[in-house]
Amino acid sequence: MRNRKLESDFQLTEIFEIETESVISDEEATDIFIQRLYDIGWIIMLFNALEGAVNSAVDKALDPQERRSEINHLLISEMNFSAKVSFIIRHYGMLIYNDYRFEELIAEMEILEKKLRDAGTIRNIYAHANYGATINEKYIQVKTKAKRNGIFYDYMRFEKEDVKSDQELIINARESLENFNEKFWNKIFM
Repeated sequence: MRNRKLESDFQLTEIFEIETESVISDEEATDIFIQRLYDIGWIIMLFNALEGAVNSAVDKALDPQERRSEINHLLISEMNFSAKVSFIIRHYGMLIYNDYRFEELIAEMEILEKKLRDAGTIRNIYAHANYGATINEKYIQVKTKAKRNGIFYDYMRFEKEDVKSDQELIINARESLENFNEKFWNKIFM
């Protein structure tokens, strides 16, 4: 994941001490909001396509003969994205680490896992950000943390190049999964 512009561990009193940029007009604020809606929508749609590919990989792992049992779909529908990623990586790993024929896939599998987990993190940032808590027109509250010494907030900048990079990361994760899955199953059935 690309190094993002993150402001971390602000307490409420510190947030108001941040120097703000000039005040923007209502029209500019509306334009920014509409652009964010568009960007968030694309991130979520791309992620949903990635999750569909993950679902297919889990389904194939559960039933390599592709009989498409409804039991598989019932199980998959109860799993969150992280659990699905853990399942398919462990499924791949059980064979890859224990069969010398798969040794060349170890590094690729580890890279795939990182891409999938990064994509999940990106999706969660966009889906759960508090877009109403924005400072300097670009820093958006992405996390609230309760610590022993108070409540802290993390803010992240969402620049156009960041959003594009995030979209590409999710697309790349999906393509990597599909390519890896094909390579893996071709090796099994050859």
